[in-house]
Amino acid sequence: MTEDGDTQRREKYLRQTNEQFAALGRYVQEFELVCFTLRHLMTSLLLQNGLRDQFLPATFLNHQSITARVLLDTACSMILHLHKCDSGVTEIVNDLRRRFEKEIETRNDYLHGTWFIGWASDDQQDFAEMTGFKGTTSPAKGIGLKQLATSAAEMKARVEVLEEINDAFRRLLGCLIGKFSVKKNFVKYEGRYVSPDTVRRRGWKISDP
Repeated sequence: MTEDGDTQRREKYLRQTNEQFAALGRYVQEFELVCFTLRHLMTSLLLQNGLRDQFLPATFLNHQSITARVLLDTACSMILHLHKCDSGVTEIVNDLRRRFEKEIETRNDYLHGTWFIGWASDDQQDFAEMTGFKGTTSPAKGIGLKQLATSAAEMKARVEVLEEINDAFRRLLGCLIGKFSVKKNFVKYEGRYVSPDTVRRRGWKISDP
């Protein structure tokens, strides 16, 4: 390979692998922003219901033992306790809970998986494919490997899912604190509840009733 060819290969390698590292970092950030929203939501509901010191919940909501799943389960339980008579709230909360539960599993795989970003043979000319695996064990199936995201584009799509979920939780928080109708402040898109903010930003056409 010529010197120019080596330079072009190196530039392509850096561009594609940097994009992959950036996508993985962006996913981690967006996931934690949902957790931040859940903490803020619970603190706001506690303040609305008699708590006088807004910093007290931080003593346990930010403790290392409070995982993302605990945050999600606690936030949803708190909302449904306070608004259990509103079927619209229950339906939307349960929808958001199911969707974020899937992302918790994905986040755990991404963070605890083994990535081989940047690994390439000497004659490889394209580096767009990501390689990552998460080891699994099962009493029924034995030891296995779960393949993780295979491209930066695939991981960016997961980032968009998290952005959508976070938009929805923030919209829900505004409705509950402002005492606005939750049902009227959400729209349904492809069978799931989303914030109108997400719809406008992505230019979606809403056809579901």
